[in-house]
Amino acid sequence: MQELLVHRRRRRDDRRDDRQGQDAEERRPLGQAKARKWAGDVAALLAAHASDPPAYSQDPAGHLIDSWKQELKDANVKNALTQLEAQSVDMSRIWGKALGVDSGLQDSLVYGARDNAASARSDALDKLR
Repeated sequence: MQELLVHRRRRRDDRRDDRQGQDAEERRPLGQAKARKWAGDVAALLAAHASDPPAYSQDPAGHLIDSWKQELKDANVKNALTQLEAQSVDMSRIWGKALGVDSGLQDSLVYGARDNAASARSDALDKLR
């Protein structure tokens, strides 16, 4: 009798999991649309508060942040999420340029930032799912 109850419970749980999977598939486009809208809103807000970057020698952090915000002015709803996700890559590029490092080191910094950001994003998505 116990085995029969366990078997029925598993079948019920499997059906529930199937329905949840179908629901998630149906909601995915809605989630992507909301994510694009959110990213567009965030990029627009950040770009609206962008000022001319100060000289790196006077304010290194301000130079990096304001330079990055200036780049967000070109973002639109379709690419804003991608542009926000590329923040560490963009800031590494801006920082290397401001420091005047050679192109080999600058490329290395950018590639390292990209790889670390992709890994962190993947880890976060795994944990949030």
